[in-house]
Amino acid sequence: MRVSLICTVRDEADNIADLLDSMLAQSRPPDEIVVNDCHSRDATAAIVQGYIRRGAPIRLVVGGHNIASGRNNAVRHATGPLIAATDAGLRLDPCWLARIVAPLEQEQADVVGGFYQSAPRSLFELTLGATNYRRAEQIDPQRFLPSGNSMAFRKAAWAQVGGYPEWLDHCEDLVFDLALREAGYRFVFVPEALVYFRPRA
Repeated sequence: MRVSLICTVRDEADNIADLLDSMLAQSRPPDEIVVNDCHSRDATAAIVQGYIRRGAPIRLVVGGHNIASGRNNAVRHATGPLIAATDAGLRLDPCWLARIVAPLEQEQADVVGGFYQSAPRSLFELTLGATNYRRAEQIDPQRFLPSGNSMAFRKAAWAQVGGYPEWLDHCEDLVFDLALREAGYRFVFVPEALVYFRPRA
């Protein structure tokens, strides 16, 4: 089953290459990568275009006014029935995509939540990561609501609930999750599907 890996970006020229490199290094390659540029004012779009010129299976689309509308635009342009979503500022574990779409492909779930792990570059960032963020073993899988930076879902489910709520500038992923849960879709938590983030410096 085709898998579309999507993200929405804005002014991410300083980190977009790390994300794209990790997308292209997946053990289970995506069938397509759809990057939505939300009207960047820096070189983000030019960097993505550089990858496309070198033959990367990426499509660059433009639209949206916030994260929710950018994600929705990316999903609308995606051709696969399975959507894996992440964000700029992150690096994907090489097995992230294989692990996060497996429950969908095996018909065990409709929505899959991955997890996130800090990748500090200083003692302060190490301390912040250790104290401000939960560990996977502290999560109740039955209550966990996936973050939009590490989740996968069926495109049909996204369509049924009307996509991400574009009237929200924050917590749009949680409201999206709640709508999916209210609609009766099956959730699975896969803590091994990791994305890495750098804590604030």
